[in-house]
Amino acid sequence: MSNHASPVAHPGPGEPPSRGVPRRTRRLVAFVGRGLTPALLLMALSTCTHTNIEPVAVGEIRIVPPRVEALVHDRTALSAEMRDQDGNPVTGRSVRWASLDETVAEVDAEGFVTATGPGETLITATVDGLVGVAQVVAERGPEVRTAVGAVALTGAAGSARAATTTVAVTNGGTGTLDGLTAAAESKGGSESWLTATLTRSRAPADLRISAQASGLPKGTYKGTVTVSGPRNTAEVDVEFQVVDVLALVAVSPGALEIRSRVGGKLPDKREIRVTNDGNGEVTGLDAEIDYEGRTGWLTASLSRASTPATLTLRVTTSAMTPGDYAAQVRVRGGGSQAAVAVVYKVRLPD
Repeated sequence: MSNHASPVAHPGPGEPPSRGVPRRTRRLVAFVGRGLTPALLLMALSTCTHTNIEPVAVGEIRIVPPRVEALVHDRTALSAEMRDQDGNPVTGRSVRWASLDETVAEVDAEGFVTATGPGETLITATVDGLVGVAQVVAERGPEVRTAVGAVALTGAAGSARAATTTVAVTNGGTGTLDGLTAAAESKGGSESWLTATLTRSRAPADLRISAQASGLPKGTYKGTVTVSGPRNTAEVDVEFQVVDVLALVAVSPGALEIRSRVGGKLPDKREIRVTNDGNGEVTGLDAEIDYEGRTGWLTASLSRASTPATLTLRVTTSAMTPGDYAAQVRVRGGGSQAAVAVVYKVRLPD
């Protein structure tokens, strides 16, 4: 069986193209037939089908709000308003946000500003080379602060006696710090061995940290105590050594607050009782000071190298700027240790 191609009918003079010819070709032929040259026709078609749309140029950019007054840890949303040369709103443009001082305020890619410290800085929003500016003024609000960031405790395996220490909690900012809470998280061990309580819910307060060795085998355990306020939290890392000896160093009191005036008389010495909170005798006592921040303003000496003993603490200088200074005095002996938390408050003369 053979295949045959159907004959194609060609139009005569003046006749329109047949139905088998594409419609675009028919139009071209019709235009040519009316005297429009192919070159002019192609030029007209290219003009119609290739149209470049230029984006509207941004003539002005403003940040809203133009000024932010915040407390440290506050978070505020900024927006960038754009207009063209005629004052019409422009949308859909990518905005690049930046902070001139991230120690005062940080800004993310969406324009959310977080106050990170007291001071003033500028936030910028850049679009097509134009820059909008907003001012941020940050102040300290109430802020939780602990005298030390870490404590070390020792307990005897199998003992029902808890090892305890006290850490001062103060307001490191301005205003009144209310609503304090404390939570303890123990890491390791088959049961929770760490507890924390506050003497009051308003700063200043004392944080009492206790570690219970009962049920724990000999070893070193770690935990964290978190003190929370309305605006921030502060953590105290806890290291708990469980030993198999019954001789345990104990100090009383476990926390001190010392006050003085700038350039004034040095505070009187403070004495701490060092005893054995277990059985037997604790020998080889020594004392070491761990500072938080400025160092060298405190000395510690022991009356003897075995319990019972007296730990004498002396402030060595009053030539310090006003503020609160913290240190922890560790007393070690007999494979155990205890700590005294010290806060030195220096104020301006009356």
